Amino acid sequence: MQDEDVTSGLPPTEYADALEVAKTLAPDAPLHLLRPKMIYMRTHPFLDNFPGTTAYAVRANPEPKVLGEVFSAGIDWYACDTLAEIETVARLLPDARLLFMHPIKAEQAVEQAYRKHRIRDFVIDHPDELRKIRAHAGTDCTLIVRVTAPAGALQSEGYRYGCEIDKAVFLAREVVEAGFKLGLSFQLGSQVLSPALYDESFLILREVMYKARFMLDLLCIGGGFPSIYEGLWPPPLEEYFKVVGRGLARLHLPRTCRVFCTPGRALVADSVAVLVRVEQRRGQMLYINDGVLGSLSQINLPWCQAPVRLIRPQGRPPRSVIHKYMFSGPACHGEDIMPGPFYLPEDARAGDYIEIGQCGAYAGSLTSAFHSLPWPEMVTVGDDPPIPRKAEELPEDYHSGNYEPDEDDDFLDDDEGSAPPVDDDLRDYDDVTRSPARRR
Repeated sequence: MQDEDVTSGLPPTEYADALEVAKTLAPDAPLHLLRPKMIYMRTHPFLDNFPGTTAYAVRANPEPKVLGEVFSAGIDWYACDTLAEIETVARLLPDARLLFMHPIKAEQAVEQAYRKHRIRDFVIDHPDELRKIRAHAGTDCTLIVRVTAPAGALQSEGYRYGCEIDKAVFLAREVVEAGFKLGLSFQLGSQVLSPALYDESFLILREVMYKARFMLDLLCIGGGFPSIYEGLWPPPLEEYFKVVGRGLARLHLPRTCRVFCTPGRALVADSVAVLVRVEQRRGQMLYINDGVLGSLSQINLPWCQAPVRLIRPQGRPPRSVIHKYMFSGPACHGEDIMPGPFYLPEDARAGDYIEIGQCGAYAGSLTSAFHSLPWPEMVTVGDDPPIPRKAEELPEDYHSGNYEPDEDDDFLDDDEGSAPPVDDDLRDYDDVTRSPARRR
């Protein structure tokens, strides 16, 4: 898993692994475990093989430690969507260079980005956005016209942004006539499993360029490069880079044209895991201290299943027999249920910790303020993360995101052998509260 050529020179981490974190800190709140070496391993292919400049999409994870590690790994361009993201990066990384990538911006944001943060690259997809930039920025900017991209990503931004070919041509001409430099871009979304989608997008750009008849100063192909999850192993990055290289060659861009990609998930997904504590067990339901309104907002997406492993800081090691579980989060909200199934040792119990992997993208950044939840703390660890299994490695009864307990699962029964021993008082409580049908 570890690439010595890339990670051998990294500084030491705070803890060896999740077990040491649990033993040392005994955290009673969810904790994020950052593995800096994974960021280095994921940025390395982009820096070596992408035919252009890689800019990190800040929205994927704006945590200061993550931003710092991305910068240390060699990426000094950051794609920002909001003024708040711009200010965060500018404060933490004063030497970083920024792109303003959201198509719709407040006029104050345009002015602040241009005058205070010296941003010179702005995405637009409508004449109103061109008007804002003409009013609050100079003609030393490059305006990047965003073109509607083909659908096909597992998670897309829908039809809200981008313009069709003829509108893009009109807007490109307006940009040049107004005295700005011209760029084009597309954004396929997140988790693009077919490299051919990039090829389709290049054909659209080619038609816009042919009709507009202007040379480009900048081209951005967005992100979309995928990461792995349980049962979901996309094609290797090399296949995407080959398609991108062919597409760029067909455009016959001038040598002065800057080429960008803006990956987020692909750089940081497996760099962060969430360490949660089991607060209670009821049969095959584990009540944990984080959930879908916290760091696990994406865990119920069918394609976004995370690998898990049990961490027991005290007592006997977990049993080797594996059972399937559901998780319940701490929110007083009916949707804070994570059906999984999640496969863990049969004697999982209160006080155990669970390490949930592949949470580096859109985990902390989507944490809500429900129940006054704080921003999760982060520590660094040095071991390898939980590795998602390939589809052929999953159990036969694994149905990603669709697990519903049935009578055979004894979902709310603490049968002997499937749960740790409980006090007699709790046994009496369980006997009283079970329905007559369950008692029979």
